[in-house]
Amino acid sequence: MRAIRRTSEASKGRGDELRTVKKMTTTNPVYGSGQHSHEVPARVGLVVAVNRMSMRVRIESEIESTEIQTTIVETLHAEAAKPITTRLAAKVTSALLKAHGATDDYEIHLTRYYGMTNLEWGGHFRTQGNRGGAILLSHDTKSAPIAQRYLDDMTRYLAAKHERNAQRKALLASDAPEQIDAALAMVRKGNEILTAIHDADSNYSVLPSAHTLIEEAIA
Repeated sequence: MRAIRRTSEASKGRGDELRTVKKMTTTNPVYGSGQHSHEVPARVGLVVAVNRMSMRVRIESEIESTEIQTTIVETLHAEAAKPITTRLAAKVTSALLKAHGATDDYEIHLTRYYGMTNLEWGGHFRTQGNRGGAILLSHDTKSAPIAQRYLDDMTRYLAAKHERNAQRKALLASDAPEQIDAALAMVRKGNEILTAIHDADSNYSVLPSAHTLIEEAIA
């Protein structure tokens, strides 16, 4: 109850006050059953009302970037039967330039260490994993072909990303985000009323907190 009340009180009198909220997630996408990729998502700066983010803005902010990875995976599929050489990085870079135009963000590197061959992009090599991503190509540092199981896992991983994005875009094409916002507004209003009742008289201290009453009501 205290945490909910503090949130409500902190919002009083602040009206349309805005602030920049940094949203940062750290994920390590897993292809299949093994860790075949590491991806560091970019930080997203959002300007939202204090303690509030509309559901539409939230859904839009969670759309996953797939363009670069899709081009990389398509190129790897085309090169799958060939031995991995330093020319692979040049081919991937060329495919990215053709599909997306010139940018400094590609930074494609073919790296071999700890008995593995990886394709790294987006500053992953330069920043030691703090930016961009990396895809495991083979558990071999010699000129072996790309392991087919890793390609299959990468394809499934990207397909899952596309599916989640399609679901998000379907929600954005409807009025569901606004309906959710309206429902949450009613919950917040109910919490304010219950908290006010609870604080109005010490006799109400025998009742459960506003948070508990709301949880019981929706259970």
